[in-house]
Amino acid sequence: MHFVRFLPLLAACTGPTAPADKATDSGTTPTGPTFTLPPDLVLEDDANYAFDQSWELAASEIKANPAEVFLAWDAKATDAWGLERAPDSYGGLALFELSVPRAEVLTRLADDDLDPVVVNTWQVDVAGATEATLSDLGFDATTLLSEDDAVTWLVALTDDVGARTDLRDGVFLVPRAAQPGIILTIPATAGETEWSVRFGNDELRTDSGHERYTVDFSGLTVDAYGKPFDLARTDRVFVARFDGVDEADDLGADVLDLRGVASGFWTVGTGGFGTADLGLATDEAGAAFPGFTSDTQWLVGGECTTCLGPAPQFLAVVDVRDP
Repeated sequence: MHFVRFLPLLAACTGPTAPADKATDSGTTPTGPTFTLPPDLVLEDDANYAFDQSWELAASEIKANPAEVFLAWDAKATDAWGLERAPDSYGGLALFELSVPRAEVLTRLADDDLDPVVVNTWQVDVAGATEATLSDLGFDATTLLSEDDAVTWLVALTDDVGARTDLRDGVFLVPRAAQPGIILTIPATAGETEWSVRFGNDELRTDSGHERYTVDFSGLTVDAYGKPFDLARTDRVFVARFDGVDEADDLGADVLDLRGVASGFWTVGTGGFGTADLGLATDEAGAAFPGFTSDTQWLVGGECTTCLGPAPQFLAVVDVRDP
């Protein structure tokens, strides 16, 4: 995967400038910045990254209104994200009743916009198992699984990540009155997703040494998926430090696991507001965010902890200078 970093051009200042060797009134020559960058990081669209994704899921016909449907995934050694894993390592099995055609479901999955078209969801814990029945989910296939082209059924293998359901693979169920089969084996290649990241053209800039830092993301108009930015969906802000990294925007391949690769990771809830006080951010051990330093790389981002999509809603590079 190739990531290109765009450096903004600095506009030339107008007006007279002093010669480089001109001394100040005190008789000394300035050696450092003559102004201080603020502690308030204001995020606009030019600084936000873009997360581009596509989904493909297989479809399988099944008997309409059967007494039972038997599901198995014992041959699945790789999930749709390309991660090798044991078939019994999935945390849950979910059945979604959706109000749009399969093609639109795939588009909405890629845009993290499935929630508005979910009519009903049934779920069951399947950790350690490789088979289940629809009745295990509390689903009555006899009355509900009818042949109806206006309804789309998606059965998915999932993991729980906090309050978020992480969809790892799945297959569309297509009830047909003429279909006798009631057994579905989720194939090894049931689903596939591909994604890429493009960092923003701008960076957030601040100085080290400030007593407290804030981030303001209320000015965003689109989220990382390209949808109109919904302030209510960003319920947590994080700031992450990455030691031993040349450039923060080299981390595109790690966007879905920034906590796992970070040298330090601090989070704070937003309370539904478009600003966050990073002075209140803490790491998993409860230690407070100590502030930015110029000797490492930094990212600041916002998450939806209850959304299906795993990517941050926004993410920006922080360029830190010593004043």
